Amino acid sequence: MAELAYRLRRADVVVEEKPMQRHPHPGEIIRDEYMRTHDLSVEDLATLMEITAERLTELLAGRRRIVPETARSLADLFNTTSEYWLQLQRDYEDNRPAPRRIVVSASSSARTRERQDPELRNAALKLVDDGLSSEQAGDRVGGVKKMTVAGWRSARTKGCYDDEGGDR
Repeated sequence: MAELAYRLRRADVVVEEKPMQRHPHPGEIIRDEYMRTHDLSVEDLATLMEITAERLTELLAGRRRIVPETARSLADLFNTTSEYWLQLQRDYEDNRPAPRRIVVSASSSARTRERQDPELRNAALKLVDDGLSSEQAGDRVGGVKKMTVAGWRSARTKGCYDDEGGDR
């Protein structure tokens, strides 16, 4: 293993710069550009990095972040800098799509009623137009959550509903 670690530090890995549509997770780069180049197994690299194979597998799958300790270990093994690995992680995090937010009401029956009853939505939106807050409007029309009414307002602003509150 010591000889393999020495060869890795001395090896020159050339990564072609290609225009990318997305920034890959650092685990993909480790797997594709380093492990394949040096014919390393997960167990071999985990041993060299002094981490468990499970932790490395999670990193390679994109379920674990590059942390400073891991970055230092990778930098020592592959003759790079820890900043290189941390920057790859930052680039990945800064450019991945934001998670979708889903507003869920208090109960599934309320959620179904809100989705299927445009009259309920229209009544709440009219109350908001008359000056009530989203929370007050939701309470008045039957316990609809404040966030749901706010979502309806936002959707109407974006043109999803017409002036009468009907779907477009």
